[in-house]
Amino acid sequence: MWPLDRRKDVLRVGRRRVELWQPSTAGFVLKDQQGMGHEDASPSRLSQAVKDLLVRAGAEGKQRQRQGLDAVLESALLPVMLLDVPATLWSVPQVEALFQHRVNEVYGRPENGSWQLHLVFLPGASRALGYALSPTIRAALLAAVEHAGRKLTALQPALAWGQREVKREMPRNGGYLWIEQDRALVCLAKSGQLVGLNAGASLPHDMQQAHRRLQVECARQGVVDLARGVIAGWEPSAMDLAPHELMRWVCVASNRHAADSTPPPARTRIEVPA
Repeated sequence: MWPLDRRKDVLRVGRRRVELWQPSTAGFVLKDQQGMGHEDASPSRLSQAVKDLLVRAGAEGKQRQRQGLDAVLESALLPVMLLDVPATLWSVPQVEALFQHRVNEVYGRPENGSWQLHLVFLPGASRALGYALSPTIRAALLAAVEHAGRKLTALQPALAWGQREVKREMPRNGGYLWIEQDRALVCLAKSGQLVGLNAGASLPHDMQQAHRRLQVECARQGVVDLARGVIAGWEPSAMDLAPHELMRWVCVASNRHAADSTPPPARTRIEVPA
């Protein structure tokens, strides 16, 4: 982990569009966006969208052109999976092999090479959180950023990035939804560690529906004492954020909950190794 440089632009990459966010005193501000042109974010469409966005942004703000850029990839492009680890598997290589097998089963093998894996696992733990990056997606993103004259300084899973950006707002024991462009990730945490994850839930329309998503995941995991929940994301989009007694909204763009006026703490980031 490395300290997150708050002066760097962030490239948010999802299934539907790529967005360029710039840091401000309050958090991040959306500067521009570019649609993929198709629901299927293929490497070629991703590359073209990133090129168009960054070239256009470079023409409008040449003073930022040479600065580093952090890319944050949503789970449609960088899948995330919570593994139940058998008691017979104790070492990281064993769990990595299990994760590789599961990813190949669910998503198939990449056209070129193999999945680049990042595993969050403590030996002896009953669960492991894994991220998988396709080499073709990585190559397309790197080439597009280089074409635009920018330097990619970090490539991060959106869920991990978001957890750190709003860490103070996330329950150590409880549930939360992480909102992406095309889906919601429903998470249950215990002592700060994920114990339940639905990485493909449909987007909720309002707070009530978001709470129901959490209730379903709780039932699936056998949790009966869910307290208040959190729904977090870059921006509310088309959601109805009418007040709900058991749910509250946390916005990454403003870097803190609307009612919180205290300065944000230092952040950390996670990289997917090459």
